[in-house]
Formats: sequence, structure tokens, C-alpha cells
Amino acid sequence: MGNCQASYAGKFPMGLMVSRIVDRCHVGMSNREMIYYVISRLKHPSRQTYWAMPKEVRKLFLRTAVACHKSNQSLYKAVTSGRF
Repeated sequence: MGNCQASYAGKFPMGLMVSRIVDRCHVGMSNREMIYYVISRLKHPSRQTYWAMPKEVRKLFLRTAVACHKSNQSLYKAVTSGRF
């Protein structure tokens, strides 16, 4: 699990939800694959879909997802290299 929850959860109401979705992605995924996956998880009738969000919220949503993914990648690199 990444460490991006604390820094983004207060700024972005869906930060915790985004980090939980991103945490399911493999660290080897590209940012594009990860973004497609995260957006696909929002297509649920009880949730607000990605395209219904205002443009500023969509940008923040994507920045949060990419930051969480980068955090997960750096944690993975630290653990596998023995620097953790």
C-alpha cells in the first residue's frame, strides 16, 4: 500500500478511494494503463463517473492517481533493492 493517502486525502475528497484503486495496480503498469484501470473502476451507477466531474477535479484526480502510482513504484524499488 502506498504512502500517498495522507498527503492527498485531505486535499482531494476521493483521495483515499483513488489510492485504494491504484494500490490494486501492479507497479510495472505504465501510467496510461493505470489511468485507464482507475477510470474503469469509476463506472458504477452509484458513483460519479470520471467524465461527469468538472475539468479541475479530473486533473486533480489524475495527478493524485499518478502520484500514488509513483509512490508505489518507489516503495517497490526500495524493497527489492534492499534499501527499505
